[in-house]
Amino acid sequence: AKWTSGDREEPVIVAVKIFKEDIECMHDEFIKETNSMKKLRHPNLVHMFGICPKGQVMIVMELVTHGDLKKFLGSGPGRDFQEPELIEICRQVSNGMIYLES
Repeated sequence: AKWTSGDREEPVIVAVKIFKEDIECMHDEFIKETNSMKKLRHPNLVHMFGICPKGQVMIVMELVTHGDLKKFLGSGPGRDFQEPELIEICRQVSNGMIYLES
């Protein structure tokens, strides 16, 4: 999908996560949590641009080229990581977690 905002001239290609479950019972908490998440800025975190809370709930976030980390690390052809690559991935995950905890 493409997303545009008043502060951007060019549209950004984004991922849209659609929730199948009914989150009506926790709607206020969900809105509060996602508003906090929109403020997070770190190179090792996927940026969340916003949400569509009406009807079928959707989260609009940065498109990650290689998919989620679990799929990226998963087995498959060419998935033989060298130790330095794995250490770098661990470092990046750790940096993101440290930021979230601060």
